[in-house]
Amino acid sequence: MNDSVGEWPQLRLAALLRYFQRGDFQTFGRACELAFGQELAASEYFSASVLLAAQVCGLCEISTVSGAVQWWIAHSGDIRVRSEKAPKEIGMTPEWFEKNRHRVMPLVTDSSGRALLLGVQGHSGGEACGLGLFSTPFDRLVAPFKEAERNLLVDLPFLDNLEGTVEAFSPERGAWKPATGEITKEPQLLRVRGVYSGVSYIVQHPDLGIRFKVLQPEWAFVAAYFLLPWQTSSILHVDRDTVRIRRPVRLPTLMYRSLFAGSESLCIGPTVAFERVDSESIRGVVKYLEQAGERA
Repeated sequence: MNDSVGEWPQLRLAALLRYFQRGDFQTFGRACELAFGQELAASEYFSASVLLAAQVCGLCEISTVSGAVQWWIAHSGDIRVRSEKAPKEIGMTPEWFEKNRHRVMPLVTDSSGRALLLGVQGHSGGEACGLGLFSTPFDRLVAPFKEAERNLLVDLPFLDNLEGTVEAFSPERGAWKPATGEITKEPQLLRVRGVYSGVSYIVQHPDLGIRFKVLQPEWAFVAAYFLLPWQTSSILHVDRDTVRIRRPVRLPTLMYRSLFAGSESLCIGPTVAFERVDSESIRGVVKYLEQAGERA
């Protein structure tokens, strides 16, 4: 690699991801070791935070349908996050960093302040761009949940115990806790690690006699929010122009990207915090979740 690539770790990361093309979390962790250094990559949650940052900005696409993390490279060039209020660019080529050397700043950091992704606020110049997918409020990006749920959920019989290692999400604690596969009276979101399969997510509400398997794992918490007696704070918290999401909570990629497009920066730690988010981006997420009240 040339000197320009060696100077900026995320250039090494981008080059390595293009080399690997796709893989599991272990492969991504190896790319982080080579890009950021073994000591930094080995620190707690660092590689996982970089993976989430790459997913949010659109560098990587990620699937967990199989029960395991699978990523593949989506961009081969610099990333433009088109937004009316908070446009930003993330450099992935030596030419971009050379051009913007004196404007570069951390756009995504971890809780200790370490930069995960570098970029610039606004555009670096050149061809003018209109608004893009990221900048569309979330409620306009996806169909209402009541229309999408038939493609997201499949009925499971409420007769048998669940096989495997079972955990239940506690909305009060914002964390997973050990559980049994036995049928309980408590409405729950369950995470089940099968003996011979990956992870699956189950939403069950015994009082209503319903149990669903979530076919798209990134929608598990949204499904639980709509089907269980959860409060909005169970999955996210809005504090003026900051949106905070507990790290164990996984929300749809498009929701993260819509918030990122409207924010000035993102901090990934025990809480994922989108900071200084424009009101339209926040309103799009809140409006989508308000459908739960309409269904009652």
